[in-house]
Amino acid sequence: TTQKIGTGTGEQAYGWGLYAAEKREVSEFYTTLGKDGSSGHLYKVSVPDADELLDWDKPLSKQPPIVKQALKSEKMPVSFPAGIRGGAFYGELANWLRGAKNASEFFKSLGVKGIKYIDRGRGSIGEGTHNYVIFADEDISIQRMLYSDEKIAPEPVKLADVVSIDPSVIKDGKDNPVDLHNTAELKQWLLSRYGHYEKRNGKDKWVGNEVIIKDDGTIQKFHDDELASSLNKKSPRKGGEGQRQAYAALDRLLENAVYKNVIENDGQIKHKNVNKVREYAALAKIKQGEDVKLYTVTFKIYEWKNPAYKDSYKAHKVREVEIEPTLYKASGEPSNQNIGSISKINVDILRGLVKPTRIEQSGDDVILYSDAYHGTPYVI
Repeated sequence: TTQKIGTGTGEQAYGWGLYAAEKREVSEFYTTLGKDGSSGHLYKVSVPDADELLDWDKPLSKQPPIVKQALKSEKMPVSFPAGIRGGAFYGELANWLRGAKNASEFFKSLGVKGIKYIDRGRGSIGEGTHNYVIFADEDISIQRMLYSDEKIAPEPVKLADVVSIDPSVIKDGKDNPVDLHNTAELKQWLLSRYGHYEKRNGKDKWVGNEVIIKDDGTIQKFHDDELASSLNKKSPRKGGEGQRQAYAALDRLLENAVYKNVIENDGQIKHKNVNKVREYAALAKIKQGEDVKLYTVTFKIYEWKNPAYKDSYKAHKVREVEIEPTLYKASGEPSNQNIGSISKINVDILRGLVKPTRIEQSGDDVILYSDAYHGTPYVI
């Protein structure tokens, strides 16, 4: 609540209001020590859309329409060149109105609900993410308590299946293994595995298979052009052989992937007919000779501007997951478990929100967990 502003830890360096962070670890940093030396509270909240917020780091000319309208209001007591950044303008407005609280409340009266700014502190904890300052209580809503110094909020654990992949299934029509580095052979296998040919107007047309992503129920369809173009992309660092081995189970990986992020097409996406790109992540166990390795597989899915077109697979990248030996413990004793035994994973690990902290047997499953507090698994 805004009535508590000034009683917590941290300065109001980015304006007066209620502070929130995209990344959980940033919020945890501030809940660790309050002014009285006690722990704080941690909540999952929803904040207004970005187009209702002043962007601290962008010039006035690049602000959302709602902010630009407020800047042009007859009530606005100050004006500055379009090149000045949002944060500098807010500071000048606060000086003119004799206080940051007055500046925030004035912006709120003009329809601007808060500020968003790039996180720059605490080393790499929040690097690349945004934090938010919301001007009024009614514009920020609590979805769930994650932590309290008075009690631990029980959390349901959401898990995703780990997909086992045997690359030896990639074979040609004569049952011979396909050379994964022979792009032409692998492309031919992909077309036979993820679609089929139909006669249309007397011509053979390739039709891609559809996959339902269980996490959000969306449907994506394979396109031959996108499958072919994905083969031309370079394997990322630490992906290596796993990048092409993952082709053996693209459908099962997508089916078990969890939603991670969305990228709006603000001109940065080359394909002009794409509305946005959604990112999903899955965990794969890939057999490599006598060994089994764990990889996170991140997918890019195109969402087209034309609603008649179904979402489509664009590309994937893989990264090896390195599990510390210290995680393989149960009741303080070394475990006989190995990477190949892991069958489920806490979805927050896939989303990159937390790191794995333990491996635990639960019935027939071996689960890769991340603990929140006092051994309580959490998920967002």
